[in-house]
Amino acid sequence: MLTINGTTIELTRGDSAYISIPAVAEDGETPVVFDDSDTLQLQVRDSKSHDGTLMFDGVIRVGENGVPVWYISPAQSTIDTGTYYWDIQYVKDSANIMTYNSGKLKILSEVTV
Repeated sequence: MLTINGTTIELTRGDSAYISIPAVAEDGETPVVFDDSDTLQLQVRDSKSHDGTLMFDGVIRVGENGVPVWYISPAQSTIDTGTYYWDIQYVKDSANIMTYNSGKLKILSEVTV
C-alpha cells in the first residue's frame, strides 16, 4: 500500500513504489523541468541529521515531462518498520548543490510474507 500526504510517504514493508517528486522554482509555482543530463541524488536516513544512519540512497531518474521519479524497490523497503527522513538534491556541479525536496518515509508493517 502506498499513501502520499504532502511530503510524507507511507509504504508497506517489502512493497515497491514509483513516486513523482516535482520541483518548483523559487516563486513557489513555476515547475522546474529537469532533463536526462541532470543529477538528482536521494538519501534516506533514520534521523533528520546527516549524522543519522544511512538506510539507502540512490539516483532519481527524470521521467516524462522532466519530472523526477523516485523508485523504491522491494529490497529498499524491507528496512525496519518506522519513520525515516529523505531528501533529494539537485547536483549541477560540485559548486552548485540544492536540496529541492525532503520529507518522511513511513514503512508500515506487512500482514503477508
